[in-house]
Amino acid sequence: MRASAFILLLCAALASATPVPAALKGKRLNLGNPLSIPLTKRGDVPDKRGEATVYTSCVVDNMVAITFDDGPYIYEQDIVNTLNDAGIKGTFFVNGNNWDCIYDQYSSLQNAYWSGHQIGSHTWDHPDLTTLGWDDIESEFYRIEDALHKIIGAQPAFFRPPYGSYNDDVLQIAAEHGMTVILWDLDSGDSVGEPVWYSEQQYDDAVSSHPDNVLALNHETYDTTAYQVLPYAIKVLQDAGYTFGTVADCVGWQEPYQWTTKPGSPDLKFLHLIVVLAVLDTVLGDKMSGSDSETGTPPLSAATTLTPGSPSSDPSPPAKGWDVPLLKPSLPLPVPPPSGSTLPTTAAHVVEALASSLSTHVFAYDDALHFGFGQQALGWSSEGQGAKAQEMQARTGAGLALLGRLGSASGGSTSAAGGTLSAFVTPPGLALMSQTLALLPPPSQAGRLVLQVPAVSTEPSGTLTASLSALGPALAGVPSDSQELAVLLSSTPAETALLAQASYAIAEHAIHIFDHHSSARELTAVPSPQQLVGEGALSLSAVLARLDLEHFDYSGDAEAEHVVVLLNSPLAQALKASIGESKGLGLLVVRVLRPWDELALAAALPSSVKHVHVVDHVQSALDPGVLYGDVLGALVGGANPDHPIVHRYGVLPSELSAYTSRPADLLSALRPTVPSPAKLHLPQPKKLAFYTTPASSLPQTIAHTFLLSNSVSTRLLSSTDAFSHAGGVSLHRLLLHRPSDSGTAQAPVDYLFRLEQPDADFVALAEPALLKSHAVLSSACKGAQVLVIAPWSAEELLASLPPKAHATVEEKQLRLYTFDLRKAAEALAPSKGKQEAQEELDTVLQLIAFLRLYLVGAGGEAAVEKVVRAIYGSSIGGVPLTNACKAVWKSLHEVVLPKHEPEVEVEKEKELKTFEFNTISAATTPVLSRTPVPRVSSWHAAAKLLLFREATLIPSATDPKEQPAALRPETEDGTYLVTCTVNRRLTPTTYDRNVFHLEFDTAGTGLKYALGEALGIHGWNDEQEVLDFCEWYGVDPNQVISVPLPDGSRGARHTRTVFQTLQQVADLFGKPPKSFYAALSPLATERAHSMALRFISSAEGSATFKKLSEVDTLNFADVLRMYPSAHPSIEELVELIGFIKPRHYSIASSQAAVGDRVDLLVVTVDWVTPSGSPRYGQCTRYLAGLKEGQKVTVSIKPSVMKLPPNDLQPIIMAGLGTGAAPFRAFMQHRAWQAAQKIPVGPLIYYFGSRHRSQEYLYGEEIEAYIRDGVISHAGLAFSRDTKKKVYIQHKMQNDGEMLGKMLGGEDKGVFYLCGPTWPVPDVYEALVKSLVEYGGMERKEAEEYLEALKEEERYVLEVY
Repeated sequence: MRASAFILLLCAALASATPVPAALKGKRLNLGNPLSIPLTKRGDVPDKRGEATVYTSCVVDNMVAITFDDGPYIYEQDIVNTLNDAGIKGTFFVNGNNWDCIYDQYSSLQNAYWSGHQIGSHTWDHPDLTTLGWDDIESEFYRIEDALHKIIGAQPAFFRPPYGSYNDDVLQIAAEHGMTVILWDLDSGDSVGEPVWYSEQQYDDAVSSHPDNVLALNHETYDTTAYQVLPYAIKVLQDAGYTFGTVADCVGWQEPYQWTTKPGSPDLKFLHLIVVLAVLDTVLGDKMSGSDSETGTPPLSAATTLTPGSPSSDPSPPAKGWDVPLLKPSLPLPVPPPSGSTLPTTAAHVVEALASSLSTHVFAYDDALHFGFGQQALGWSSEGQGAKAQEMQARTGAGLALLGRLGSASGGSTSAAGGTLSAFVTPPGLALMSQTLALLPPPSQAGRLVLQVPAVSTEPSGTLTASLSALGPALAGVPSDSQELAVLLSSTPAETALLAQASYAIAEHAIHIFDHHSSARELTAVPSPQQLVGEGALSLSAVLARLDLEHFDYSGDAEAEHVVVLLNSPLAQALKASIGESKGLGLLVVRVLRPWDELALAAALPSSVKHVHVVDHVQSALDPGVLYGDVLGALVGGANPDHPIVHRYGVLPSELSAYTSRPADLLSALRPTVPSPAKLHLPQPKKLAFYTTPASSLPQTIAHTFLLSNSVSTRLLSSTDAFSHAGGVSLHRLLLHRPSDSGTAQAPVDYLFRLEQPDADFVALAEPALLKSHAVLSSACKGAQVLVIAPWSAEELLASLPPKAHATVEEKQLRLYTFDLRKAAEALAPSKGKQEAQEELDTVLQLIAFLRLYLVGAGGEAAVEKVVRAIYGSSIGGVPLTNACKAVWKSLHEVVLPKHEPEVEVEKEKELKTFEFNTISAATTPVLSRTPVPRVSSWHAAAKLLLFREATLIPSATDPKEQPAALRPETEDGTYLVTCTVNRRLTPTTYDRNVFHLEFDTAGTGLKYALGEALGIHGWNDEQEVLDFCEWYGVDPNQVISVPLPDGSRGARHTRTVFQTLQQVADLFGKPPKSFYAALSPLATERAHSMALRFISSAEGSATFKKLSEVDTLNFADVLRMYPSAHPSIEELVELIGFIKPRHYSIASSQAAVGDRVDLLVVTVDWVTPSGSPRYGQCTRYLAGLKEGQKVTVSIKPSVMKLPPNDLQPIIMAGLGTGAAPFRAFMQHRAWQAAQKIPVGPLIYYFGSRHRSQEYLYGEEIEAYIRDGVISHAGLAFSRDTKKKVYIQHKMQNDGEMLGKMLGGEDKGVFYLCGPTWPVPDVYEALVKSLVEYGGMERKEAEEYLEALKEEERYVLEVY
């Protein structure tokens, strides 16, 4: 049975359960032959049969009544909007179960009623009443009236018989029900299939004859009536001078209703769970009958997805004969349902499962892991399931490891998966792999790469975006017509699963980019994987054909003159829904970006197209985007002079979310050239909103309940705001709609159910404190139910509502309910193991409370118990289900608030916060592994450790040159104690950057260093900050603590006071990793603190962690102050914090020239957080405060900055700011060589800073070197001293001939760059240009030459 028919059948069954009063049964009045009843003519006195009155026209002069039959249907809301916009009222004669079930369209019917439009009766089933007996006619009247009582709280006074057909029985029953019968005198003809022009002609003809009044018949079940005929009719009738009214108005200003009251039980409007109940009745049989059997379907929870061993969502037996490795029980997916069925999970889960099952290795990059993608693959690998998986770091050149793997013998495999490597990386991480993508070897069965790219990243503001702007840089080196790399894009859950399969079935390397911002994370029914593998590699076209997909997806007007082209993404799907069948407008969605198929593009576009509008995801206004060039090249030029005009529009990451939720705004931005789209025709889904803590499983449990039914499509999307509430708050949006509504199924959740839109039919608050802080009630539509899970009385609920929230309840006529979860759970938990039983019960009790509200009127408490019994069995955590249900009934109460009375004088009310999506939902907290811990000691114990330190400080048996243990025993570096002799500021004190020069005396320390090496500074924390922390933390700074040394020290320890440890050893003011938050979580005594720490430490809490770490720049002490209930002991704290790591600075001196001395060039690092708090770099602050004579612990670190082996080789140095440090050492060394009469080659020095007068570092020395000929040529760039900014790359371009000959000639010059990363591309370009223009190379040859110089250590970069 079709899903839509099934829903209507259930609606009929529901209505049949509404009994007709016994007093009306069998009552019959014979009023004669129905064919003898004449119709009332225009202007005649109404004809009466008994007490019934029949009108065939209006009686009020110059009035028009526009009526609509057969609803409520999906177009009713738009019809109401059109009428409201025109300032007129219409009349709707509605059925209970005709084109749709009245309970399925209750919200549009309520809106029509509340907007002042008249609602009349049109029977329940729309039968020809003259063919029915008395009791059946009575039932038709009574059932529709009962539904209207419940939905709008009114008894209609007017009735229209279906087909205009009635007899004496009909009129008598209508009279018994107090109804007036209404017919019509103008029929638009829409119900018999007449075209639009015919319907419009009926109105034109009426206006031409200009009757005294018009009673027009239309049907709201046709889109042409709603969007074309109605606006036309309103205009022509208004132009003719008619006034408009309801039917009650036009027949003599009668009352439209016999009585009105508050709507009855509105809960019948939630039909979809009744569907679930019916399906369970059908599928599970006697398990729904109330049996006490403990057996049945396994318990359903948020974890019931695709994890190994979990049950299928389909209660029927699974199919046999599947031999795809992915679907074997030992691999991440369970044995699937039959082919073509679905799995209740997320598309992201399916992608990971496919990757783990069909690859030899999986590489999960940290940027993807930050957004919760890749964790399962790592988990499966650790359990011995699927492919071996390992974590990787996303950074420049990160993809080179993949190249190495593909090019190695281990890249191949004889397994079923072949030599397929999978990698998970976000779009920004993909951009860092551009070099790898450009150098991929040809794919083969022994070596093929599949990149699964979850499209989600973090904006600078901290919010998440699905922007694909990184694709341009990522694919810069990949030819658009490359046949070795396929780039696929998906934007819906079903499409994501299909293209994930395709990426493993094709012969090419593959990049599959899917929407992880929303659709891939939706909990929904995802298509089961098809058997595309195991048959050898297929061509991309062949795989797409098997999946019924194309390179390009066109929708809209077949004769459109304007076509919008954009990448497949949520924005594309939102535009598709918004454009619909708008005249003159089309949409082309790019599903396959590489290889770019120009022929397929031309075939997909309508021949009528004149303007192509390319909408590109861009990083800035200057970014050309990845799509525009491909489209322009395919359509413009060639032999066709009539090619369409190609326009470009860039969408920034900060704009993407707004355009996705409101695509009409994007179309407006493209106008005036792009025509306006027609009004939205999409059927609107049911919308439920759940506000919970990030760890709550209630919404997932409810979604799984709906997913048991094939007759309703279920989509749950969870989003988290980590910053606006302690511990974070999650908004779960649940959408329910018909499976036949394909347009609704493809449209993004953000488009159908916007965060700020008051659309929710049901709102649940599992975190009641949000009522005081957040505008959660603003998401509810008028008449919605609101469930607050809290132990509150009516008075307590009222006290928790801010005045604005109270006003919202009244304005929207919200129905409030409270549920005391704790009371219900504690009353049920057995005395033994009460806490465990309570936790087990929590989720189920909340589900029961939800169902109790949802199923009132459809079996009530009995129906709830049936549904829960079918899922969980007859016992929950040892508690009989019947007892659990009764406990819920006693703890669930409706709250009626007193009328809101605004105070005349009141303090300005605090604005309620809005929800912002900045974090993907939380996951499990990692467990802290225990290692030897610090311990607080008495002075006696400390004395033992100091006197007998050989027992705890064990020297290395392999290192004869042991460093003094008392110096820095916690570090494995060889350390030296040097003395500060000079600390001199180089920039003026009025300048905003403090750049200073340091000199250290190394005499007697044995410290030796080579040119270009770095000096490690083992800095201390600020003394006063440490003392302030000790006071706040409540610890005695003079207490002694012994600290274990790192692994490999075989139990060695060292001893200091708490103050010394926190100042000199523990990195108290350093940046905490996620593991610190995870370790604090179980130590927190306040639940909110524990949940917040747990959430931040999860993989999916990465956006929160990133903001706290990179934007707020919190340190360990800040976190402890933020969550004071997490208070580890001082010894635990030292263990959690770890040791201060040395900071390394390039040495700015040549030991050959200066002797027992080492120089540094340092700039202080300080900044202000968004909250206004000052921050300082720990080590630069320490160095800036050094006094002459102060001792400093240092170590030496090798560097890539080395002089060439031949002193005659030219040296080209480019330094920015403090990047000049190693080059000062080079210049000192060359000056020393010159003094020793050692022949040397030319030395070229480029230096860049902002102002010569303030930041010409070592300027006097450099000028002296220039005069003495040590520096052969200098290019000094001070960017802010000239009107046009000049940087070192500009100086290098001017010296192109010299550089080209030095680097490309026989002298084998060496180029060094030290400083920030930003000028690297421009410097590289300047060098390539010099080699092309003066080295006699082609560009590609020049680029390859520079790459070769890197291998020869002649192109050396030290950037940060």
